[in-house]
Amino acid sequence: MLQEHWLHNREKQVLEEFLTDFLCLVKCFDDDKTNDPTERRRGHAGVAICVNKKLQNLVELLPDGCNRVIAIRLNIKQPLVLICVYMPTRGGNITIEDFKTVLDELSEMIEKYLPTSDIIIGGDMNASLHRNERKIPRDIVFDEFLKSNGLSIPSTCKKQSTFFHFNNRDESQIDYFVETSAMVKKYLSFNREFQNLSTHDPIMISINCCIERMDISTSDPRPLRIKWDKIDKQKYENLIQERLTEFNDVSVVETAENIENILTKFSDIIVTT
Repeated sequence: MLQEHWLHNREKQVLEEFLTDFLCLVKCFDDDKTNDPTERRRGHAGVAICVNKKLQNLVELLPDGCNRVIAIRLNIKQPLVLICVYMPTRGGNITIEDFKTVLDELSEMIEKYLPTSDIIIGGDMNASLHRNERKIPRDIVFDEFLKSNGLSIPSTCKKQSTFFHFNNRDESQIDYFVETSAMVKKYLSFNREFQNLSTHDPIMISINCCIERMDISTSDPRPLRIKWDKIDKQKYENLIQERLTEFNDVSVVETAENIENILTKFSDIIVTT
């Protein structure tokens, strides 16, 4: 899951140019905007979920959420919905109501998919459950959101900062994975690369799930050709004649209504013989 990739809608393919082994599902800040091509607006925000192409036959992109939310369903034995979110930040024209609006979208998605699927939500929540200083309003709202939707922080999640401000003073834990049931077995935060301009540490989780084997071949199935020079043609003819006696039932009258069934049965005799 990625947040703040800063790509424009026209640049979505860039992720797959770098992550060649992954199916990259992307939302951008300007997905719902028609911009003047002469306007050079800086990219910002944006979310994405990248799935190894070996699993792409299991992936279903879900239609829900604004351009801050993207979700997929893994159609495995116990379906799993993965939601990636980049919650609104503080400052500028963004208000606590904007923050609540995105949480409302997530609540609706949970209500919609929880009856049939497990759910994991991950991302930059821009709110903290373990802030060192006094909690701010969005921290309280986020905590209430988790409780009202039956979401919990995995037990293996440690209290440690994941965001480090450019001023080199402020830091907090605002990046989380939350779950509807105890699925996450490992929860690790890594130190970011200093050459990476991100101010967030990456997080990795692991879960146990049952993925039934599937054919991921992209080639078209081709029917096998009969090698007539290798088979006993006389035996084949005798078997055909024997099985065609099934059509000698004089009580069966060929009509426009049953001719399709008769031809299907005839074809089946030829093929199976």
